[in-house]
Amino acid sequence: MNSQLEQKIEHYINGDLSPDEHQAFEEELQKDTQLQSEVRLQQEVIAGLEAYRKQELFSRLNAIEIAGGGA
Repeated sequence: MNSQLEQKIEHYINGDLSPDEHQAFEEELQKDTQLQSEVRLQQEVIAGLEAYRKQELFSRLNAIEIAGGGA
């Protein structure tokens, strides 16, 4: 897959396409099973990264020691 198509898929997933571009991409997506697979793959990669980042943040927050003290 070329980088131009990767960028187009990224813009599609992020909602950065104009309405006309979005519709044209959707029409191409309906016809092209390989494009469907590529879009799905990028969506899965993004979801995996987001889940990893959330877990990493959660782990870091849990590692923070809060000094006990009363007012």
